[in-house]
Amino acid sequence: MAGASPHGTSGGWNGGWNGGQGGPGQGGSTQWSGYPGGQAPRKKNFFTTTAGILSIIGAILLVLIVALVLVLAGIIGKSGDPEESQTASSYATESSTASGSPQASGTGSAPSGSRPDQANIPGNDAEPVETLSGEGDQRVKTDKLKDGHVYYAEYWFEGESNFAIWGMDDKGEDSGLYANDIDTSAGSSWINLDGLYGNPKGFHMDATEGSWEVKLYDKNAIQSEGDKPLESNGTVAYVYQGPKKDATFENLGHESFEIEAYDLKGNRTFHENVSEGQKKDVSFPDATKDDDNILVQVRTTHVEEKWKMSYR
Repeated sequence: MAGASPHGTSGGWNGGWNGGQGGPGQGGSTQWSGYPGGQAPRKKNFFTTTAGILSIIGAILLVLIVALVLVLAGIIGKSGDPEESQTASSYATESSTASGSPQASGTGSAPSGSRPDQANIPGNDAEPVETLSGEGDQRVKTDKLKDGHVYYAEYWFEGESNFAIWGMDDKGEDSGLYANDIDTSAGSSWINLDGLYGNPKGFHMDATEGSWEVKLYDKNAIQSEGDKPLESNGTVAYVYQGPKKDATFENLGHESFEIEAYDLKGNRTFHENVSEGQKKDVSFPDATKDDDNILVQVRTTHVEEKWKMSYR
């Protein structure tokens, strides 16, 4: 019968389309029956299904695994090769400037306070071969010191701990002690007084805390005082260039100090320890020529320790 629905006279699909005034194609409204309000059913979100939840958990686990692998790779890279690790982290790159101004080697900076006074020690205005500065315990390489040359070092430490300057050999091991002070100090030292033809390949700045600065000069940077008497304090390196004379070192402080001297051939002239309140007599050889200079080193543990040297 023309216009009739296939399954009766309701004007829609029985149990399917509902609320229309005619079958499909007849302009009736199209609402789903069996859902609230007759609205079309919403498609279920994939991520609310069991499979979706498992996918999310899997993605999170993958990210965590990748992050863990990256962290482990970084740790292994730092500690896998002891020698490589030491070279990368323990040695600070040496620093120097043409103008002689300090640059930090490693992570430190030069001391910022007032440099302790050393009586009767003239200031040095020569250009340093190299300037090193930093903080705490560091190993610093250098290729500026040539074998067969004698160098003069001025150092300054600001802190409240022991401070030592060790030379380093080509294997990075400590070799030669150039300073051994306590608390804030300043001083000077010959490099290398007792091994003139085996200069260090670097320095171990040994301090638990505090800032330090070391300036390295050619030996000619410090001028001879001839045979003039000298009264000073702390660790001091100086040149004797005069006729043969006897001298007396006197301890004016409260702790013992050490004195030694070498000629430019590496021969020891004298070596003495002077206790509190004591005097020691020494003999200087004739050093009136440039190549006969005598390099003298006085070593104390505190910069305030006073001493005196006079000629007889």
